[in-house]
Amino acid sequence: MSATVAVSSSPTASAPAAPAPSALAWEINAAYAEIKRALAGSTLYRASLKGGEIVLGFISPQVGERYQAQIEVLSAKIGWPLAIGPQPNQNAIVDAARALLARAGWTLVKGPSLFTDRAEVAVTLAETPDEAARAEAAQAFMEQTGYWLTLSAPTPAPSPARKDEPLGEVVEIPVARIRLTAYQQSLTLDPEKARKARERAQREGRIHPPVRVRRVRRRTRDQCCDWTSSSVRRKPESSVRLKPDATYDWRPSASHSG
Repeated sequence: MSATVAVSSSPTASAPAAPAPSALAWEINAAYAEIKRALAGSTLYRASLKGGEIVLGFISPQVGERYQAQIEVLSAKIGWPLAIGPQPNQNAIVDAARALLARAGWTLVKGPSLFTDRAEVAVTLAETPDEAARAEAAQAFMEQTGYWLTLSAPTPAPSPARKDEPLGEVVEIPVARIRLTAYQQSLTLDPEKARKARERAQREGRIHPPVRVRRVRRRTRDQCCDWTSSSVRRKPESSVRLKPDATYDWRPSASHSG
């Protein structure tokens, strides 16, 4: 006794056909000339033949999409498939931002920085314009490039401490009473970092962050105090004050180590 089994196979899915010009397609140079004429003033800066279709390069894909209906009509006319290029003309976008800022009389401090993932250009100005001026500039830039323009002012630097600024409670420890451990004595300071630290101390009139020292002799853990060159930072449980005849040991804090 035999059985017959019928095996059916599904048809293999075929790959999509590559774009191809129609039988009545224009000669390629004539097609380029017609594209240039039809899209004049659209920021189109390049047309190139790739894989059977003509790719149109605009200042940005966002601007190119505004001409989608016109591109479809043009494609039917010249017999060539037309596609919008996915990459923006970054140099043209940055140049447009610089030109806009120059026309507005704004001083550029940083940028322009271009972010293609969110279609945005960010610039830092010496002074932030008022809201109405910012909105007008952003709208004009959007119409020209398809990108959003973000304007900001630089973050103000912290003011250096004045030499005559009161420091609060100050504790001065004679250098002769500060002892270094053998390990600390073996350390070699970086000359460049040491130079910058000296210059900053002379400029600000204080050591910042402050140098921290700790007493060598202490009766109990509760009598531990932290002393700094600019102020006293006592632990809540501390009850011992610095004595003139005491000996102290140099203990750099974590911010001074290395």
